[in-house]
Amino acid sequence: MAYQGPTPSGPLDIQLARIKAEAAGWSNWISGKHLPSQLAKRPDALVANPFGEKVAVELERTIKSRQRLERIWSIYLQQITRKEIKMVHYVCPDAGFAKRLRRVFMLLKTIPVAGERVVLTEKHRSKIIVDTLDKWPRDY
Repeated sequence: MAYQGPTPSGPLDIQLARIKAEAAGWSNWISGKHLPSQLAKRPDALVANPFGEKVAVELERTIKSRQRLERIWSIYLQQITRKEIKMVHYVCPDAGFAKRLRRVFMLLKTIPVAGERVVLTEKHRSKIIVDTLDKWPRDY
């Protein structure tokens, strides 16, 4: 009988995501550990999708507090506004976890930017994708 255990974790998830991305035509994978440590938020990886757009990839295994997610989204959405990245992909170990993460993300109504609260719109939300490792990457 084939192994039915949990999906790989940590470094194995990153390796699997990279293999899947490259097989789907993504390129220029840079592991987060090779990105400058002074970045406000270091993703697990930066990679170019088949359209040449830079995507931050987060292999998400735990759901962070709302306050922490607000800070992370603030950083990423500011990077998107500055055209440093095109979008962020949160890649989850399974569909149940992805559903919970999407639900937490939908609870975020505003984020802090420069001392003010900015209301999140569909324009913002469309830049942050949640998917499962088995289905990622897709055409977005």
